[in-house]
Amino acid sequence: MHTIVSVLSATLVLLAGHLAHADTLVYADGRRSLGTLEKVTFRVDAVQSVYKGKAVASVRVSRDTHDVVVLHNKTKRVGTLVSVRFNTPEGVVVVRRAELAAIEHSLAPAALPSVPPARKKAKDESPDKARLAATKKALAKNVALRNACWDKAADVAKEAVKDLKADHIDDYRECARDIADLEDTIKKKERRRREDERRSRITVRGSSGYRRYRRRLPPPNDGLEDDKKALREQQKAKTELLRLMRREKNTIADAERTRKRRIEAVYASHKKAIDAGQLLTPDEMVANYKAALGAPEAPTKDDVKEPDAKDEEGDKDKKSKKQRPAKGK
Repeated sequence: MHTIVSVLSATLVLLAGHLAHADTLVYADGRRSLGTLEKVTFRVDAVQSVYKGKAVASVRVSRDTHDVVVLHNKTKRVGTLVSVRFNTPEGVVVVRRAELAAIEHSLAPAALPSVPPARKKAKDESPDKARLAATKKALAKNVALRNACWDKAADVAKEAVKDLKADHIDDYRECARDIADLEDTIKKKERRRREDERRSRITVRGSSGYRRYRRRLPPPNDGLEDDKKALREQQKAKTELLRLMRREKNTIADAERTRKRRIEAVYASHKKAIDAGQLLTPDEMVANYKAALGAPEAPTKDDVKEPDAKDEEGDKDKKSKKQRPAKGK
């Protein structure tokens, strides 16, 4: 019994010594908190400084915001206290000036029991860390493949337009050349007819003055009407050729939009599977995107490989999925 009383007395003496050297925060509402002053944030004019608690000798909080901080090296600062960082047995707190009434700072900081830091988990205790990294990698791979397929779809469309022009450029040039030749021929023949008409007019001087006569000309046989008819046919052929090229270009654009809709459908399906924890391998992603890029018709549910996605909710989502409009890059 005597031993227990002795130990208890020694403990109380040590605790009293610690409390005697501890810092004290006096709050504006009258509460008091024991602990250790760790940092003081102080502003002088527009310059804000941070002082460690062991470098501070005293802090005076005034009523008119003309606060004073005195350092151990006898340096005195007059300005505005911003906040203090205070270590208490319950944990570390940051207190603003508006909440404080006074700070009682001990010259010999107390050795208060520190809050034990949170124990770091061992690598084998956090299996989700590796899965999270794999998920991020799979999502990044999905985005990269989607972007690459978008670029490839645009390249395919450009090549198709280039082939279209190559297929019709000769016919278009020949038609344009025939039209130019016919227009030139028609102009020459019309000019020749006007000259013949002018020469057919004769002016004769008689006793009563001048008289004009018009010599009858034979019907023209220069093929001008046939040339005009041929010109109209060539112009019509040129118009039809342009319409054909326009329709084929529209078909190419529709195919590009369809490919991009397929790509978006595969991208959304991959993202949904990855978010649900079903990690896809790069080979599976590439196979799905290749199928989407090469298929000309609209997307179907068979275009996207859904590994282990047999749950009712997943099937419902697939059936109700709407096609996203094509987007530009």
